[in-house]
Amino acid sequence: MVALSLKLHGWQMTLIVGALLLAMGIGLVVFAMPKRSGKQPAFLRRDAAFVPYPAICLVFVAFGAALIISSIV
Repeated sequence: MVALSLKLHGWQMTLIVGALLLAMGIGLVVFAMPKRSGKQPAFLRRDAAFVPYPAICLVFVAFGAALIISSIV
């Protein structure tokens, strides 16, 4: 396995991690959207996944946006 040695400053790493978290949050939202027929994805049909899923998506989007904003300012 080849290790990448990137010499990044703190704000660059924060920007990259923030962008990844934001992309994951948006990806989770898109993944959970109902199909054209109106059917929910199989994992959201159970109450155990239906309740915490929006909170998890919100956490990823919020932390990603906060990291991006803090790295820019």
